[in-house]
Amino acid sequence: MRKILDKLAWGNGLGIILRAKGIVQSEGEGWLEFDLTPGEFEVRNGAPDVTGKLCVIGSRLKKMILRLFLRCKSYSVCINAFDSYII
Repeated sequence: MRKILDKLAWGNGLGIILRAKGIVQSEGEGWLEFDLTPGEFEVRNGAPDVTGKLCVIGSRLKKMILRLFLRCKSYSVCINAFDSYII
C-alpha cells in the first residue's frame, strides 16, 4: 500500500492528483485508511467496513489506468477530474 501511495503522491503519469483518500482491506484481516496530497500521505489502521472505498480528485486523470493501478475491482470508487478531459 505504501509503495502505491508513494507513486501517487509524487506523480507517475496518471494525471495531476490533488487529493486521494480511502479505506482498503490490508493483506491481513485489518483495514487501512489513507489520506494523500501531492508529495505526502498518511496511512493508519481503520475500522472494519463491508467494502473498501477510494476517492481520487485531480486534473487530467487517466481513469482506466488509475483503476487498474489501484486494483479496485471490488471497491466503491470515485474518481473526479476537474477539466474537459474525462474518460
